[in-house]
Amino acid sequence: MVLTLLLAIVLDILFGDPPNRFHPVAAMGSLIRFLADRAPAKGKVQQFIYGAALIVIGLAVFTVSLIVLNIFVSQDTWLAIAVNAFLLKAVFSMRCLLEAGREVERALMKNDLVEARRVVSWHLGSRDTSALDEGHVASATTESLAENLTDSFIAPLLAFAVGGLPLAWAYRFVNTADAMIGYHTERYEHVGKFAARLNEMATFEEAGVSGKE
Repeated sequence: MVLTLLLAIVLDILFGDPPNRFHPVAAMGSLIRFLADRAPAKGKVQQFIYGAALIVIGLAVFTVSLIVLNIFVSQDTWLAIAVNAFLLKAVFSMRCLLEAGREVERALMKNDLVEARRVVSWHLGSRDTSALDEGHVASATTESLAENLTDSFIAPLLAFAVGGLPLAWAYRFVNTADAMIGYHTERYEHVGKFAARLNEMATFEEAGVSGKE
């Protein structure tokens, strides 16, 4: 496990994230979107049950596939370490997170507020940044980096330490679902509630502090 973790961190430092079309988290997002688009239009209970089933289905798809894969590669220790390191790297990110922060810093140093707003909105969160001044862009960047450090680095590695690769991927799926459907909107209020609460439990987050509206 230690060798797998160290190799995964080295891969992150050297290469960062793979392109979206090859990124497992993008596949998670596609499944979540596919299922969420088919959620019941009405009925709080029905929507909540559907949202819980969405999570169970996603966890089954991604964790069971990892278990099966590990059965095939477990006969060769070094192959198993390499495969598991690659798959672990896919569910956490530090290099790309720091690069996004540096992009904002460079834009602010050049007094390019438009670009700084764009980078914050695109790389660090889905918030509306169009009205932010330089101070608020800087504070939004700091807040987003701190939040993403937990969600995208510390939490998945802690999950890996506790339950191996399947738990790390399970955490990442729940976190991705929360980011996509865990909002207080008419469409997702009840469909995304299970994902939001489960993610709060996984990251020891106090209910309601995420700022989703």
